Amino acid sequence: MQTLKFEEAWQRTISEKDVQAIKNVFAAQQGELQPFLPLWQALNHRGDLLVTVLVQHTGDGEWPNDEREYVYLEDGEEVAANHFSLKRLGLKPHVSMPWTFIFPKETQKKAPRLKGAALRLRCEASTRKRMISPLSFVSSNSPRLRRTLC
Repeated sequence: MQTLKFEEAWQRTISEKDVQAIKNVFAAQQGELQPFLPLWQALNHRGDLLVTVLVQHTGDGEWPNDEREYVYLEDGEEVAANHFSLKRLGLKPHVSMPWTFIFPKETQKKAPRLKGAALRLRCEASTRKRMISPLSFVSSNSPRLRRTLC
């Protein structure tokens, strides 16, 4: 069973209203869980894009902690891309945890509209880049699909 947890720093700084909103989104999920469930997006005073998602480790193995390229999309179109390591997150199996990805202004390919959001992991497949769908991280118990993180 999937469990919702908050990183220690989040527990000290997030408002009760935001905690409740995250709990409501987590509780409302049905079917297979998305690895990166969008919660909200915003721009800060420097024009950096802040993308807050629920990172969901639905498998039994270790979550990869090396640096990887993450892509922010709106209505299926790439808006920003940047490299991140989720080592600090320390995500355990069957745990969901909110996390904010910060895409500096210079990593944005176009102006964000902050609607129709999705976050994906980009993988290298030989010389061409490909996007991994949200179902790429389904539980190892799923009879339909079992893939590993790239």
